[in-house]
Amino acid sequence: MAYIRGPIYIWPSQAHTHFWSAAGADGWRESGWGTEYEAQAADANGPAGVRISQSEVDEFVVMRFAELLDERALRATVDRAITNSGDNGGCAALVAHARRLLRVMQ
Repeated sequence: MAYIRGPIYIWPSQAHTHFWSAAGADGWRESGWGTEYEAQAADANGPAGVRISQSEVDEFVVMRFAELLDERALRATVDRAITNSGDNGGCAALVAHARRLLRVMQ
């Protein structure tokens, strides 16, 4: 089951969410943070991805959700997610709850 499938591919496993990009690495090696981990880095010439614990992703999701409320961008984001990823298994819960979610969050 994928949340997003295409050049950006996001899917869950048992305890993690995986984020992959067909465009490859995003220049993290040049960041101040990246230099600490350079010795552990794999070759960045092809697609790149990360595995992040589900609990950390969940924390990020609720923080970003709050920002979408502040930005009054929730409806547009829900509509875009359903349009772009509604046929992916990971989007089924959003499709099922979108109307109620938007009504409650007005």
